Amino acid sequence: MATLALVVFTVPYTTNYIPWAYENGFFPIRPAVYQVTAMLMCMMVIMGRKPEFTMTNVLLVLFHLAYVFDAVVVSRFDHPRGESYPMMVHGGILASVITLTWFVGVVQRLSRLPVMVASALTVMIGSLSNLAEWFGVHDFSIVMGRAAGFHADPNNSAIAIVLALAVFLSLSKNMGWSFALMGLSFVAVAITLSRSGIIAELILCISYLIVSYRKRPALVTKAVVITLPLVMAGVVFLSANMSSQVLRQSDVKNRLVALTGGDSQKMVSGERMKDLTDGLRAVRLEPVTGYGVGAGSTRWQPHNQLVTIWIDGGVIFASLYLLMLAALAFKCAVANGRGGLCLIAVIIFIPFSQVLHTYLGYWITMVVLVQITSDRFFVIQWFQSTPELDRRSPTSAQPTTPPSNYA
Repeated sequence: MATLALVVFTVPYTTNYIPWAYENGFFPIRPAVYQVTAMLMCMMVIMGRKPEFTMTNVLLVLFHLAYVFDAVVVSRFDHPRGESYPMMVHGGILASVITLTWFVGVVQRLSRLPVMVASALTVMIGSLSNLAEWFGVHDFSIVMGRAAGFHADPNNSAIAIVLALAVFLSLSKNMGWSFALMGLSFVAVAITLSRSGIIAELILCISYLIVSYRKRPALVTKAVVITLPLVMAGVVFLSANMSSQVLRQSDVKNRLVALTGGDSQKMVSGERMKDLTDGLRAVRLEPVTGYGVGAGSTRWQPHNQLVTIWIDGGVIFASLYLLMLAALAFKCAVANGRGGLCLIAVIIFIPFSQVLHTYLGYWITMVVLVQITSDRFFVIQWFQSTPELDRRSPTSAQPTTPPSNYA
């Protein structure tokens, strides 16, 4: 039941299927209504269990509370999508983070299965929708020549796949599934032609190989020998089937030249550097208060998450965000690198993306990272729980899974 509830709640949003299906007339229920219904389903599964949290969880909640307060109460920026849009987006993220913190905190000590299944499905659905677009089954992408799946934006598709893969690799002990998902995701990310996505995928996979090789060198070597040729063959086959019309697109040609090592300077986009410069100029003009929620991702679009948050809410929002990242890095270091793959995924897209703070998958990765790097939790007990439910989760909250099980 917990696995089903988490999958129903998260996967339609981490793959962007529900928003895409609703906008294209394939799903009759508004995404906000679906989100509330799925959230209530998750709460029913864990109802009766005591909420447990760490100070890092509190930071996550405070960050989103600040966003909701600025969007609803102060309302300094007129969002192009309407006055209610920031409230709906950030209110939904706030409620989701609270639900996920409670839900994952309860189920994680009993079983890793719900989180693993949800993350694996995100990788598979995202990857397969990319491949389906590449073979002409359906046109999703807003950019010709680049696969994007249900996300429509190729860069967002790559981010979603890498984040979900990081969560799965951090929890899974099954080498076969891990390498299968790495191979599938690598091909799917490659055909997005996302420079940042391919870099992140490479760093994540190499980090996993290094960690796993130290534990099981023979098995990792065997898996690499089997997987690597298949991945290379898949990428070469898909590249060879690009149409001449696509190859005439200058952006696609530049990306291919950069990714194949023909011109490293093309790894940097001149247009994005100009956007970043404009965003930094906006920060210098209003460093303390910012311009209001939504300004960073619509008016300036600096393609940098920290700069976007600073434009939205000034030094207070930026400080909360940096404090969260510092707390996550500290917890990971204290835990001897446990959760390091999730930390890599959380940090690596910051210099390239401006929409991470509105993406549920990003906060799922953070919540999971908090859980697997924490040994002690604060407990909120406002009712008397039954001994049968709590006998496997004492208030000291010592993890039932040894640290060596996590990457």
